[in-house]
Amino acid sequence: MSYVLLLAADRPLPLCDCQEMRATAVKAHGTVHTISCMRGFKVSEHSYYRSAVDELGHAMKAHQYELCVERHGQDLQNLRDYLEENLSPGESVELWNLWVGIDRSRHVAHYRGRLANFDMDTLEQFCSPPDRDGLPGQCRMTVII
Repeated sequence: MSYVLLLAADRPLPLCDCQEMRATAVKAHGTVHTISCMRGFKVSEHSYYRSAVDELGHAMKAHQYELCVERHGQDLQNLRDYLEENLSPGESVELWNLWVGIDRSRHVAHYRGRLANFDMDTLEQFCSPPDRDGLPGQCRMTVII
């Protein structure tokens, strides 16, 4: 089972890469190591999980993109800036956090709100939806610009 984050829109949107070098502390065998790698906000072509997502049968907006976003203040700002720069007031996008594979829940919680109210708590809810029936959580957020 694997998960994918998606951004789905009614029209084509530009790709975007705002990833940055981020350090992460990892504990292995009692020792803490610092690892640096490129992480953060990115909108890319939806290709790797495309067929697995299509098999789920969810009604999604036509133009889908893989989304990289973490619970990080810079990612929140980059997401908000991206949506404000590329969409007009009144338009909406869908953000999907989905698990693909045979051992996943069919339930996808749906939330709806305005971009003006999309804050760190909302990003946390999107990145880590609560488990349901012992399976990892999934969600769909409709964000109105």
